[in-house]
Amino acid sequence: PKKHAWGFLLTHGALTTELAHGLTYAELTGGRKQLEVLLDEPAPEFGLPPRAFARFKEKVIHVGTTTQLYTGDTYKEQLRPLLVKAGALDGPRVPWVMQEMKLNSEVARGLLAKRGATIFAKAATDLTQDSAQRAFFPVQRAVAEWMGDTRVHRSGQPLISREQVLGVLKKMEPGDIMVARQNWYLSNIGLPGFWPHAELFVGTAPEMAAYFDEDADVKAWVATLPGKPASFTAHLARAFPAKWAEYSGKDSHGDPIRIIESISEGVSFTGLEHGMRVDYLGVMRPRLPRVDKARAILRAFAYQGRPYDFDFDFFSDQTLVCTELVWKSYAPSQEMRGLAVPLVDVVGRRTLPANELVRLFDTEHGRDNRQLDFVAFLDGREGEGLAKEADEAAFRYSYRRAKWDIAQE
Repeated sequence: PKKHAWGFLLTHGALTTELAHGLTYAELTGGRKQLEVLLDEPAPEFGLPPRAFARFKEKVIHVGTTTQLYTGDTYKEQLRPLLVKAGALDGPRVPWVMQEMKLNSEVARGLLAKRGATIFAKAATDLTQDSAQRAFFPVQRAVAEWMGDTRVHRSGQPLISREQVLGVLKKMEPGDIMVARQNWYLSNIGLPGFWPHAELFVGTAPEMAAYFDEDADVKAWVATLPGKPASFTAHLARAFPAKWAEYSGKDSHGDPIRIIESISEGVSFTGLEHGMRVDYLGVMRPRLPRVDKARAILRAFAYQGRPYDFDFDFFSDQTLVCTELVWKSYAPSQEMRGLAVPLVDVVGRRTLPANELVRLFDTEHGRDNRQLDFVAFLDGREGEGLAKEADEAAFRYSYRRAKWDIAQE
């Protein structure tokens, strides 16, 4: 009987505490999609597995635990004579446990009486959507990968020539933002606007060193980093040794790595044949100091290797789409001015089609506080089977083109 009494005090005390805090937390966070996504991401450094928040809701907002609360409160009064007889109520800290049990039960029961129907209904909807999403996601991913790899015409023959790419490279600097388009890919059907893809240009390792390592602001910032590295590139090499080794190598075409982009294989290092030999290519330069561009590239290195986000969820950092990589790399913070690029609603989701980057460039054109400058535009000509170098005015107009318009005037 005494063990039974102690067991009840421990288990019901734990249950009332879990429900009081759990229901309060669920009410505060429920319906806030961004929080729910972030809380469901794995955090190994805190011992949190994937879907920790979803599992938490399954346990706390459940008819079984609610039943245990009410039956346990009733049983506590019936058990009191046994607790007295067993001498359990005289044990150390038992009065505190009993008081906590009472207060936590009042909080939990109050929330259930006031908001129980809403909390349970919201949890049921969330769990149903979560289960449906987990069941549907593998299919969604497989279809998206197939569409992204399937070209119905002119496969392996981009309109932009290698010579044109080499010419554009002479104008580019680390930190430049590129938008790209290839005609005839099935994935273009599901992506809004003319421009479907965005990339971050970082240059080769020697180019990055020449651009950043002697800049006074970059050197001052690097001096504040752990270990006080000798330079920005030295910090990248030490912070990401495996990634730096991959980045310092060459791609499958034998070209140096120059680009970080999110493709179906994930956030990847690529070269000019993959990232720039396309059908249309636009290059914009953030009007930011080099130290901000260095911070953006540091973020991009941290994201490299993460999977592609086939769910197109900008609230998650564990998976990223192409524009999300650019957007989060340049996101403003206390340390950097960054780029203020507004998200837009697409089918009920906050996201950023690549087309919006060009729209922003056009909208801010001519302003003293514009965020982007024009670098280059290689404009495809499907009918002629080639691309032509176009001017800033043509690039400003490009985002207005219909995505089906593959024979440009």
